[in-house]
Amino acid sequence: MNKLLGEASVLMRPPGAGIFTLSAGRNPLNIQRKIYQKSKDADLSRAWEKSYDHLDRARAVIIGVPSDSGGGIRRGAAHGPFAIRDTLLRQPQYHKWLNEFEVIDLGDIAVNPHFLEDSMLNERTIAAAQNAMYGDSPIRHTLPVAPLTQFEFVLRKLWSAHPKVHVFAIGGDHSVAWPMSKVLIERYGKSLGILQIDAHTDLLDSRLGVEICFGSWSYHANELLGRSGRMVQVGIRQTLQKREHWEAMGVKQIWAEDVKQPTERRITQDIVTHLRNCGVKQLYFTNDIDGTDERFASATGTPAAKGLTPKFVLNLIKRLKSEFQWVASDIMEVAPDLGPSLKDRAKTCETAAQYAMECLRKV
Repeated sequence: MNKLLGEASVLMRPPGAGIFTLSAGRNPLNIQRKIYQKSKDADLSRAWEKSYDHLDRARAVIIGVPSDSGGGIRRGAAHGPFAIRDTLLRQPQYHKWLNEFEVIDLGDIAVNPHFLEDSMLNERTIAAAQNAMYGDSPIRHTLPVAPLTQFEFVLRKLWSAHPKVHVFAIGGDHSVAWPMSKVLIERYGKSLGILQIDAHTDLLDSRLGVEICFGSWSYHANELLGRSGRMVQVGIRQTLQKREHWEAMGVKQIWAEDVKQPTERRITQDIVTHLRNCGVKQLYFTNDIDGTDERFASATGTPAAKGLTPKFVLNLIKRLKSEFQWVASDIMEVAPDLGPSLKDRAKTCETAAQYAMECLRKV
């Protein structure tokens, strides 16, 4: 393991192994065999650990956060990282990036599926979980135990050692965007913007008394941004409030109904101009798969019709990458077991993999 990451490495597991998935028919060794191209399973862990030694060569890294504890009633996004990786690994270009250590899959956060954030847990629970999760590690009592807190911990260590590397996160429900937003806003201050693809605003200050979850993370990120207009939401169409209600909070919204084929280029230009006028130089692109129309992305907890097309989203990614420093991106809320048919589930994963490839591609 890369020594610069130090104690953060204790929180990581090889790709696909962040949660126990064998009962769902998903063997993490299958993913690792494809990534590391080793014939002996005993060699897989060593190959994963050795990949960390090449971090200085990587322009991007992948981190899976297989947690849906912050999601709604229809869970399943915890299996998103496995399914999206499996689809990505069918792409020859993706293999080339991995083989040349241009992109490194750092693996998964070691998720305790009962938790979301350490701030929600008492000291007794945290101590018991540290013993159960980290065994005899001499630093176990200093480590976080809940997925969002673990992810934040890893991001801080990673960017401290490798400040220029692009992080692509695979969730997980959309609360996973909170630690990414928090760390990035602290790093870049008033020059950071967040572009959120979503059918929903996620702008509740809390949900059922829970401060951070899939429906509230944007509110708290926007507060850290100072309600400055540096959060732009694209694809909104499922909300009980009018657009004016949300934009009064200093959020720029492009509703899905605004994005018609004849106006797509103008809308993209308007987004770029708005972010530029707000002083944005660095960009975090966070992509809830339900922002995409359910014809292309039905395997998610809250699929929604009349959404964005993959063509528009892909073109938007390309343009934003050419205009801003691309510091982090993600794909969230893919729940591969929730689609109405096997064909629909596969299509959702293929759409998510297209987005991932474009986010990871060189400018």
